[in-house]
Amino acid sequence: MPTDLRNIDYVKALHLKQVSLALASLWVIVLIAAASATIYREIDGPNIRSTISENRDLTTINSTLNSTLNENLDSARKAKEVALGKISSAEKIIDQLNVYLVDSQSDHSNLKKRLESYLSLAPLIQVVPDSHASVALLFSP
Repeated sequence: MPTDLRNIDYVKALHLKQVSLALASLWVIVLIAAASATIYREIDGPNIRSTISENRDLTTINSTLNSTLNENLDSARKAKEVALGKISSAEKIIDQLNVYLVDSQSDHSNLKKRLESYLSLAPLIQVVPDSHASVALLFSP
């Protein structure tokens, strides 16, 4: 079979076999990558999508919990301030009552001393067992 020597040199110069092998191997790599991507999308894709949606749900739940927690903390702070105000007013009332107690105790001791001085000045009357006589002594001039 006659061959043209120029054509053989031209094909050898292009390295057609090596180029075609490189392109074929590249094409096989692309096909394998496409197949694995399809398998990944079908098997792991729903898991990833569901995980991402669950994460989004958790994010909304976390933000809701944070806002609820902040509202509860604010109301607790306000309740604490009200309670502290009531405690301080109760402490003022207790202090005032203690002052009144000390005053009444001093008044009681003064009245007791005055009564004792009155009783020491007045002679003791002996009451006779006869009730008519004791009544007569009490009302006699």
